[in-house]
Amino acid sequence: MSSLVTEALLDENQGRPVNEAIRAEARRLVKENFAQCFWFRDPEATVTTWNDVYLVVEHLREYGGRTQWREAQKLWKTLRACL
Repeated sequence: MSSLVTEALLDENQGRPVNEAIRAEARRLVKENFAQCFWFRDPEATVTTWNDVYLVVEHLREYGGRTQWREAQKLWKTLRACL
């Protein structure tokens, strides 16, 4: 997906809440990959909006390995399906 499309999606959905299943999956991925991908976050930070979940996706892709990249892709597809 092009970065322009991604930016447009982020702009359109900024602050939009996500459902509990997506929040739970994003929190699980943050906990499992905290040291490698989310060292900058407060471990107790909440994941509640579209942008929060996209941040999880970005950091899994950028700082994780192959497994994290695949998990990020699954989460991204789930997030986009909710639009």
